[in-house]
Amino acid sequence: MTMSTLLQSQALSLMNLAKSYAKEVFISVQEEREDLTRFGENEITQNVSKHTIEVSVTVARDGRIGQFQSNSLDPEVVRPLLERAVNIIEYAPKDPDYPVFPQSVVFKDSSFEGLGDANDGDPALRAKKIVSHIRRCESQKLLTSGILSDQSAGTYYLHSGGTNAAYSSKRSTFSTTVMDSAGHSGWAMATEKNLQEINFEEISSIAIEKSILSRNPKSFDCKEYPVILEPSAVTDLLLFLNYVGFSTQSYVEDRSPLKRKLGEKVLHSLINIYDDHTHPLHAGMPFDFEGASRERLTLIEKGVFKTLPLDQKYAKKISNGQSNGHALPYPSSGGPMCLNLQLAPGKDSLSTIVAGADRYLLITHLHYTNLIDPNDITITGTTRDGVYWVEKGKIVHAVKNMRFTDSVLRLLNVVEAISSDQVYKSAFFGGGFVVPALKLSGLRFTGKTDY
Repeated sequence: MTMSTLLQSQALSLMNLAKSYAKEVFISVQEEREDLTRFGENEITQNVSKHTIEVSVTVARDGRIGQFQSNSLDPEVVRPLLERAVNIIEYAPKDPDYPVFPQSVVFKDSSFEGLGDANDGDPALRAKKIVSHIRRCESQKLLTSGILSDQSAGTYYLHSGGTNAAYSSKRSTFSTTVMDSAGHSGWAMATEKNLQEINFEEISSIAIEKSILSRNPKSFDCKEYPVILEPSAVTDLLLFLNYVGFSTQSYVEDRSPLKRKLGEKVLHSLINIYDDHTHPLHAGMPFDFEGASRERLTLIEKGVFKTLPLDQKYAKKISNGQSNGHALPYPSSGGPMCLNLQLAPGKDSLSTIVAGADRYLLITHLHYTNLIDPNDITITGTTRDGVYWVEKGKIVHAVKNMRFTDSVLRLLNVVEAISSDQVYKSAFFGGGFVVPALKLSGLRFTGKTDY
């Protein structure tokens, strides 16, 4: 019996116990495992393994709820917590937004094989891949640091009405920074569904090449420059567009920068954005935390704002009352949310877009991006690990890092081209997106650095 199969069995036992205390019970179990190897200055410095379990139990009666969280499914641990949750029901006010869970719905996950000892979790295998990368860097007299991780996650939930859902996913990530003795750096990252799918030699070569190209950078004045954002830089734009622009709660409360603009053109006509858990580069759940099927959403179509993510509560407020399967765990303080965004690709490859550019900045990725003004999704951050000046389709020289301050909505209205290359990338503050590169007519820079 695998670890996750055991958890499912324990959750079923907990459900039977909880039903003896309350008529309606909802149980959510989330399991995560991460095996990570860290390296720095051409040496492996750390191997760690983390396995966590989060259990949430909600008991309900006549719209009143009691809830508890635990990191154990042991009956001796959860029984007193369950008794307290049931007692809370007697004093809790009615929640008019408590969701109605479907009856006898089953989402069977054939890939739910457990998060136990997988081959990808072998530290010797990770070390072998890292050492090969280190040797390439040493041959160029370069230093490297970074991580190689294997992550597994499983979600399993039950409702006393018969809903039974399970989902698991796995990802492997290789991220590396390469620099010379003067600190000129290059960076590259790949995230795939398993270790074997990562092209380590390609990622290593990209980071090394960017480090070498970053030597002798020139300082540029602070102003607006045409830019080409590589996919890793594009993720930060989508991150804040999702959290702020596609926030259904903000829309209903009239705080959204897109308020009262459903059906209107809000971005460039080249922009198409979807939320799609079935995309092959995503690892999305087919259900949400209210037991509804997660629908594919067309959020932006040719620049037109088409729809928003919905759960039961917000479906009653802005649509026909039908959820589209984007509920977060109850109770959610932020409302429903898109978890599997993708920005649709364009026609030309990134290399073709660069070859056709003249007097553009080519930006590898962004660092420590933060929200300044939610009214137009103005964000600020710095460039990092590779900024290059392109003239007549060729990289002429490196450029010192700069701070940018600009509106995401404005930037996605000055799109000149979108690459055909789509990749899965993580944003600085978390979240994963399927994104291409973007060619923009202008990004506003407001600060300079000495490196």
